[in-house]
Amino acid sequence: MMATINNNYFIAEDQGTAFFFVRVLTTSILTEIKAICSKLGFINFVIQGFISTIEDSHFVKVEVKE
Repeated sequence: MMATINNNYFIAEDQGTAFFFVRVLTTSILTEIKAICSKLGFINFVIQGFISTIEDSHFVKVEVKE
């Protein structure tokens, strides 16, 4: 059962991978992303950020690591 996530940054989750869009990756936003991943049941995970040079939003991908 997937947790209901109400957050402006959260896009989707699929089989141990979560996706987010952020304007700026601050410490407080990173803390929110970690909390969302915990709600999704992610215990051990890696956060990757992809910076866009042409858009205002940046892509953040979180993957569960076994």
